[in-house]
Amino acid sequence: SATVGLNANLSSLTVSISGGKAPYHYQTERFYDSMGWTVIGEQWDVNETTWCNNLKASGFQTGTERYRINVIDATGTKVTSDEATITVQN
Repeated sequence: SATVGLNANLSSLTVSISGGKAPYHYQTERFYDSMGWTVIGEQWDVNETTWCNNLKASGFQTGTERYRINVIDATGTKVTSDEATITVQN
């Protein structure tokens, strides 16, 4: 969990993995009350086992946002991270 101000860089959404088969496909998901978990960013064909999605709070409204990261390896095995909660304040 983290608390940030508007326009802050959210560099804390980082995932490190072990195992699986490269290349990896990383997806960042955000939870919306009306749609559930929705992919908001992704990167394909990544060989690194540590990945960071630098989000920016400028498009967010104040309140609490929920995120998670999916990692899919070359064999199609999918693993989902624990949920990260980010509170955006004015």
